[in-house]
Amino acid sequence: MCNPGITEWPSFLDILYNSDTDKGPTERTKNGYSHLYHVAYQKYFSPFRSSQIRLLEIGIGCKQRFVGASIPIWRNYFPCVHLSMFEYERDCAEKYRSQIDELFIGDQSKPSDLQRAIDKGPYHLMVDDGGHTHNQQIVSLRTLFPTLPPGGIYVLEDMQTSVINDPNYYDLPNGITTHKFIADVIEQLHRRTTNPKCIEGSGEIARLAVNVDCIREACIFVRNSEPAKV
Repeated sequence: MCNPGITEWPSFLDILYNSDTDKGPTERTKNGYSHLYHVAYQKYFSPFRSSQIRLLEIGIGCKQRFVGASIPIWRNYFPCVHLSMFEYERDCAEKYRSQIDELFIGDQSKPSDLQRAIDKGPYHLMVDDGGHTHNQQIVSLRTLFPTLPPGGIYVLEDMQTSVINDPNYYDLPNGITTHKFIADVIEQLHRRTTNPKCIEGSGEIARLAVNVDCIREACIFVRNSEPAKV
């Protein structure tokens, strides 16, 4: 257990106040644009606050106006966190190396690159705030989620890229999107069996998930009691 000497724990919304991140409501951020991810983080991450946990986030936000903004959020919310970040843009990422415990440079659509992060795990919490293409999101979920320990949490942000009219995000054949993949996960979670007509890999996520919870523009996956795959 973590003993940081904190007597009053600020809420996730309190920590977001005046931050540069886009993870909370607009009135809580300086940049004027945001999502409503605080609903998920407050609900699913709060039980881990007093523990020594390991968190992996994909995406420092290089080439975005929110670059590096989530690092102080995690530091303030989890006083005993071991924070790892995975980023594609090396030059940008190196500027933040001193603020985190472990930095991985790679392409999240390549399982071999993600494996380098896995090898330094295990992680209790994972967040995908990376490139947001369907291939990137699905590959990362399929590769990383099985490595979470029982009760581990995986948050997939920016699900809106499955519905917006931007061809840059549609990088899979046959009209496959992250939305369709997760719909197949939920179908098989309800079936308790694998449907061979569903998108490849969705059955394994369903088999390892005890819960899939989707909010506005994000989905949360909770690992069941099966041991982590390493």
